[in-house]
Amino acid sequence: MKNNKAGTYTFDEFANKEAELNRLIEQASLVSQLEFKLIKAHGLSDGMKVLDAACGPGIISCMISQNLKNANVTGIDINDNLLEKAKQRSIEQGLDIRFMKGDIYDLPFEDEFDFAYCRFLFQHLENPMKAIQAIYKALKPGGKLCIVDVDDDWLTLYPELPEFKELCDLTYEAQKQKGGDRYVGRKLRSLIKSCFKDISVNVQALNSDEIGVERFLNLTTDFKKEFFQANDLQHIEHLFDVIKEKTTSIDYFGIIGIYIVSGTK
Repeated sequence: MKNNKAGTYTFDEFANKEAELNRLIEQASLVSQLEFKLIKAHGLSDGMKVLDAACGPGIISCMISQNLKNANVTGIDINDNLLEKAKQRSIEQGLDIRFMKGDIYDLPFEDEFDFAYCRFLFQHLENPMKAIQAIYKALKPGGKLCIVDVDDDWLTLYPELPEFKELCDLTYEAQKQKGGDRYVGRKLRSLIKSCFKDISVNVQALNSDEIGVERFLNLTTDFKKEFFQANDLQHIEHLFDVIKEKTTSIDYFGIIGIYIVSGTK
């Protein structure tokens, strides 16, 4: 069933919330300095009013606030538990960040922000254009939008593993049925071009030689089982078991391409 409010990602529905929270934290922390350089290259600078849309546990909000001492950062998310984690994190780090509950389709802002950042959000949205229009409204004239997301055509394991391909194909269909899109990366340019100008597109590769195959699969693949219904899980678990067994016994190489797309209001 589709969920227009939270998209295809609902933290509270994860069977193991602690494991998923740890994955989110590791995902954000793993390449935080590289990510910070990339978003700076797409227009982020000190002194800006920054919106971290779908901020989750606040890793990126805190990273921006730590690195840009004069930035005014607001994090918004639909999930109360993740917002509480974000608030705790900012307090522990002595950072002054505003965290708010909100719906990406109906942001309570107008002409307020210099820079809006959306990280791994659009793959989960049934109506990405509605979200882009809401962000456009929230930005000041001349404000920048930067979106980071994936495209599973860039997700690869070598040697080829039939079970991995089957899992990716099944995940695409399962997420599509809920309104999401695991091939959204290639579409981001066209989506934001309808509202924004001065479009910039980059693709940053992350591979398993940098972080190890086990961590690579944990960050890119393990969470996907949450998209499936209970009657599908036995087969999905079997695919995961085969993938884990083969990638621990044979030298496998994995790579994923992460799209970074930006534009100016």
